[in-house]
Amino acid sequence: MILFASLMVFASSLTGRAGDESIPSVSRAHADILATRLVLWNGRICPLNTLATDFTLKVCGQRRPYGYTPEQVVASWALYPETWNRAPLILVDNDELRRRLALSGKRASVVQLYDGPAYRLQALLEAAAPDDTRLQRSITDVDERVRLVAELIAGTLIKPAPADTPPIPAWRMQLELWNNRFPLFNTLYALLLLAAIAGFIYYIRK
Repeated sequence: MILFASLMVFASSLTGRAGDESIPSVSRAHADILATRLVLWNGRICPLNTLATDFTLKVCGQRRPYGYTPEQVVASWALYPETWNRAPLILVDNDELRRRLALSGKRASVVQLYDGPAYRLQALLEAAAPDDTRLQRSITDVDERVRLVAELIAGTLIKPAPADTPPIPAWRMQLELWNNRFPLFNTLYALLLLAAIAGFIYYIRK
């Protein structure tokens, strides 16, 4: 949450759209400031853009839900949890689970997964047939998405890198940002790497 402290001054006057509901959101310009902040994520030090992209893909199933960048998603959800928890953002990719949750689309809001204090996914998991592994796996996947949101709101998901962490070289930082923002770049990079390896093997065999 320390990473978002500088945005609190701006947040109250900035709004965006999510579906048919107006929700507050951090502006693109202010969210972009966070992209290169170094954080601890998945056992390594990386730019916050990597964490935000992984979070958004996992929770929402896409990189830019409602046109928001990953940094806007994590910053806005952390700053405005009550409102963002009402927006249909959590991917539910199983038809049977959507039917049991009475969803009209492929995504649910956090509040739709609760019936008062009761967590609906827990009840559905307990009621699922023992041999229905597909439904059980889908419930577990959605539960993991909800847990990530809970960690974000609690301030435990984003861990700033230690103060004495050396900066990442500019070229490497830019490479990772491109890698996260443009999926096609992954394919092109892999093809270039493969071509370089093939060229090297051809050279040493001549």
